[in-house]
Amino acid sequence: MKNHKLLSDEELFVLIKQDSQSAFSTLFDRYWKKMLVKASYLLRSDDGAEEVVLDAFANLWKRRHSTEIRNTMHTYIASAVKYEVFNKISDRKKRHPFIEDVKPAPVADDATRQWLDFTDLQQDLERAIAALPEKCRLVFKHRNDGMKGKEIAGLLKISQKTVEAHIEKALRTLREKFYRYIYYIFFQFN
Repeated sequence: MKNHKLLSDEELFVLIKQDSQSAFSTLFDRYWKKMLVKASYLLRSDDGAEEVVLDAFANLWKRRHSTEIRNTMHTYIASAVKYEVFNKISDRKKRHPFIEDVKPAPVADDATRQWLDFTDLQQDLERAIAALPEKCRLVFKHRNDGMKGKEIAGLLKISQKTVEAHIEKALRTLREKFYRYIYYIFFQFN
């Protein structure tokens, strides 16, 4: 039997679609804590956060045969948790229509959530750069190392125009993949 911990999220999901409970367990272990922090933050308390995360994972298991992951597994699970949070808040308001959530629970330390979000973003960025075509990735890596277009062109024995085209392509690809983070940051601080 394969060690599931060494598999990527995509490989695990293929096994989950084939009814592998151990692959599901590995995926659950990989994301449980991060999603619990996210649910607690969105609910502004720890009350119900565990239930929300369990529901999100239970729904993933129930719908494993019909679910298609379009982005990353992290994005899918995070969206599922957010959806479950909204359901929970909606149910709460239906049961108690006159009670308003006037004051959010105080957050003692937001640093853990920010660190988890940053590491997730960093991992997603590394994966996106790794997925670029080889030449494009090389040019982009050299540019990030501080090299100028002319230096990169000389090193890789390509024209400076080609270097510029690769950089434009890499930036366009990354911008398309990470637009949600840009909007999140914009709305978070405005």
